Amino acid sequence: MTYDELIGKIAETTGQRKDAVKSVLFAVPDILIGLSEDEMVRTPIGTFRMVKRAARTVKPPKGGGVMEVPASLAVKLKVNARLKKAV
Repeated sequence: MTYDELIGKIAETTGQRKDAVKSVLFAVPDILIGLSEDEMVRTPIGTFRMVKRAARTVKPPKGGGVMEVPASLAVKLKVNARLKKAV
């Protein structure tokens, strides 16, 4: 399914216009970016949570030496049970 097909199916299911659906989907990442550490948002898809990833040392697969990866924040998604079971 393409992005445009997803927009069309959501618009058809909800009875909303395609441009309204598209603007809502574009707003979601901006809202998730605004989460603070350990804050979460529960949705029908699952739970989005902002987590802190610790600094770590990795060895690149193409060889070379060891590389340091700094600590960072990441968004994690825990899929809800209904969606998990369907897939």
